[in-house]
Amino acid sequence: MERRCPSSELRHGRARTWHRCAHCLGHRCSADAKHIGYLAQDVQLLDGTIRQNISRFQADVSSEAVIAAAELAGVHELILSFPDGYETVVGSGGMMLSAGQKQRVGLARAVYGLPFLVVLDEPNAHLDRHGEDALGLVLRKLRAAGSIVVVAAHRSAILSEVNKMLLLENGQPGFFGSKDDVLAQLAAATRKQADRGLHVVGA
Repeated sequence: MERRCPSSELRHGRARTWHRCAHCLGHRCSADAKHIGYLAQDVQLLDGTIRQNISRFQADVSSEAVIAAAELAGVHELILSFPDGYETVVGSGGMMLSAGQKQRVGLARAVYGLPFLVVLDEPNAHLDRHGEDALGLVLRKLRAAGSIVVVAAHRSAILSEVNKMLLLENGQPGFFGSKDDVLAQLAAATRKQADRGLHVVGA
């Protein structure tokens, strides 16, 4: 059953409603959603196979595109180790994945189709050192392909991969600029006040 997404956008001074979509899955409600990838901090996989989750339940998905996304996210070999590979069922009644495994599959879903804009919310929250190294490689590949990547993070390891940084303090914009400039300003501020509860966003 088709659903019409209850949203509209203003483009070139004209309002228009989004096109209908067969699978209204939050981040993929519009025809433009193929250009956007999103990884939530708390990754949720829907009832279905790994292949379906990565492809965002597209009806006309190709195996090549799914595998390409998994390889880009560095999770292809992990998926092959599952009982049924890409056809492994997850979600209710399916295989239980660890938080780190779900995060890596969720990353493959976010980069599926090589979207222009990729937003990652705490993408390394549940990753070990190997996972963080793989994530860094993903970010470099995305930028090399021309994608814009926005990262929200508390853990500092991922910040080495960003070009610009915005520091949020109590929800308000603080320092903004190149990574080196912001880190220098942050170091100076930290010397004055050790604990200020800062939140950093990188892009």
